[in-house]
Amino acid sequence: MTVIRSTNTSTWLVLVLLATTVFLQCFEAATAADDISTTLGGGVVTRTNVNAYADLSQDIQSISRLVQRGEVQAAAELYRDGKHAEKSPGVMLTLAGLVLEMGEQSDLVNNVDNLSDNPTTPAFLFHLYGQADRTLNLAFDTHKLNYINDEMEQLFGSLASTSSNNNYNNNTASAALAAEAIWILNTWMYGTHVLYRGVYECYERSKADAPEVLDIGIAGFDMFINLWLGSGQTPASSETGFSLYKWTQQLGQEFGSTSNGDGTGEAIANTRIKLIYQEAASIMSNQEACTSSNPGSASRLWELVINLQSEMTKPLLQGFLSAMLDKDATRVDIYSKALIPSLSKCRPSLYKKLHEALIVGTFSDDPTFVSDILNLVPDIAYCLGYSCKELGNTRIGACNTHDVFRPTTKVGNVAAADLDVYQMQILASLKANDFAYLIYMNGANIQKSRENPNDALSYVSLHDIAVSEERSSAQPFLDIYVSYNQEKDYGDKVIQDALTGKSKWVSAEQIAA
Repeated sequence: MTVIRSTNTSTWLVLVLLATTVFLQCFEAATAADDISTTLGGGVVTRTNVNAYADLSQDIQSISRLVQRGEVQAAAELYRDGKHAEKSPGVMLTLAGLVLEMGEQSDLVNNVDNLSDNPTTPAFLFHLYGQADRTLNLAFDTHKLNYINDEMEQLFGSLASTSSNNNYNNNTASAALAAEAIWILNTWMYGTHVLYRGVYECYERSKADAPEVLDIGIAGFDMFINLWLGSGQTPASSETGFSLYKWTQQLGQEFGSTSNGDGTGEAIANTRIKLIYQEAASIMSNQEACTSSNPGSASRLWELVINLQSEMTKPLLQGFLSAMLDKDATRVDIYSKALIPSLSKCRPSLYKKLHEALIVGTFSDDPTFVSDILNLVPDIAYCLGYSCKELGNTRIGACNTHDVFRPTTKVGNVAAADLDVYQMQILASLKANDFAYLIYMNGANIQKSRENPNDALSYVSLHDIAVSEERSSAQPFLDIYVSYNQEKDYGDKVIQDALTGKSKWVSAEQIAA
């Protein structure tokens, strides 16, 4: 009996040890998973741990609460110094720091030839170009580079003069305004920055001889989705969280552009942004993504970034409309500063009208003034890649009578080719040849048709047009040009050589021309 008890005891001990080992392995795996991923609201789990970007939403919430309590100076300090978003032990990620990263600390601004670390990205460049009223030599002025932080300092100064430490309720509008300004001026623009930087890194990695030594995570998409969703966000809720998702949700409910079409459910822009993120994450899960073995991955990620920025502009334009329709001069001013400089990439006549009315000039609640601005909304939406009907119930007659062309064939809306050319010209003038090249090769404005409106768009590029076999319909002129240039795709070669530094044209002015 003693032997039997000893055997049973030994067996029991072995089982306990095995169970403990399995538990510890599972615990370590779970801990490791926590170290490399972030679980966000809305069913999104990122592939890498960049949760500090989600935690910035807590900084925004704290700033809003401080303003509501009348403690505006403390709010301004939190904006500059940070509190909740720890990037690494003892190192805070700050809202003010995001602006410095995009501008003063970026490689292009500092004339660095190799832009692989921190390039100045297209959305920010277009905004700088608009800030300088399309004057190239002023685009990189230090004041322009830091315009977001300057605007926030001015806003905090204005709020400090109107807020009261003794009247909590009267500060509610100021608190909401502070959060809205940070969303649309700061985190929105930084979101575009990490996306374009990520696809640029993917493009660079795809050309590398040893891509495995270049760790680019999932090309900025994890950072973006953390920034967009924030922490503590409940899906389809405008009451929880304090991020760009919440802001988009609020405007989707106001305009009825939600999954249920009546202001309930998830904002359609939020749904599409999450779907595009999932496609990007799926692409980057392939070990050969962003390598010479899979060059198409960089091209598709570029298209997804263009899609994402287009969706991101919907709440931005909705917020602008909300302020205009409410005749809220303060919000109109902030939204104008966030939106209109970026429209420098649109047709010059559209930008000029808006710039003169709301940047050089000031908002007027005169019905004719308001109507003239609202009638431009279909053209703004067209430049941003969609019909203004996608904004929901805008209460703007022009959205019904002046809708934009939507592509119904794979050829796409070739009429938008001039926007590709114009945007390439701006970027080349600002010495951002790599991004001009990415537009040329992959497109940005000529949309192909899609069966499902929730599917991410694909684009026809100027490169596609330049090498198309359909050019043969231009005979005998095509043969004359081919004979003279001794090159079948002569136009494509000249453009690619110019943008990649292989031609006799080397100055920004020559390349842009």
